[in-house]
Amino acid sequence: MTEKGHIKLIDFNIAKNNFSKSQLTYTLIGNVEYFAPEQISKNGYGYSVDFWQYTVLLYELFYGYTAFVGKTNLETYSNILHGSYNFSLHNFIGHKISRPFKLFITALFQIHVTARLGNGVVHIPKISMKNSNNRSVGNVNVCNGTIYYIMNHDFFKYHNIDWDDLTSNAAPIIPTVDDKWTLTDSAKKKRTSSVARYEKMLRRGQLHDVYEDVVEIAFKDFDWECMNNE
Repeated sequence: MTEKGHIKLIDFNIAKNNFSKSQLTYTLIGNVEYFAPEQISKNGYGYSVDFWQYTVLLYELFYGYTAFVGKTNLETYSNILHGSYNFSLHNFIGHKISRPFKLFITALFQIHVTARLGNGVVHIPKISMKNSNNRSVGNVNVCNGTIYYIMNHDFFKYHNIDWDDLTSNAAPIIPTVDDKWTLTDSAKKKRTSSVARYEKMLRRGQLHDVYEDVVEIAFKDFDWECMNNE
């Protein structure tokens, strides 16, 4: 959660920016349970994997486990390539799956990229979006109609997602930045500094016993008390 109260997905340090619709990449990294079929096939993949992985996340948030997980990585790969997953009527706390959610998951869990929601063949370079109250959200840049079809799916209408409020208005809960945040930030800076010193000494060949080096150098200024209180 940000200081403004909005929840954001993080850890995109290996994400590729300015990725056009015609580009393909071949990097294979991350959690295998989130891989899209085109990643496993190693024929190259584009931005449509983001929609697949977003769907894996939604499925996991609802059910408490990922959609294609198997007993082994090989079984997981097979489930992904064949689009083999199940819909239970209720999740782990007894909530019943809604029809819009099921349709949304199904539309995005398409093993063939061209059939996947958000990967339409109609080119819509810019669209004037409207929310559930028929208010204009403004012009949204889209690639091949991707964002338009996803944002306007019944799943978001079912949950009364107001895209205008989401981007321009304050969140219902604004967190208070207190001393705990400051301590956490301070500990992070210390860890970053320690790792930098460790890498520098490693390059110079000044390290010997790995375990002792990590404890004495990399964690020299590490605030364990701060970590225990987080």
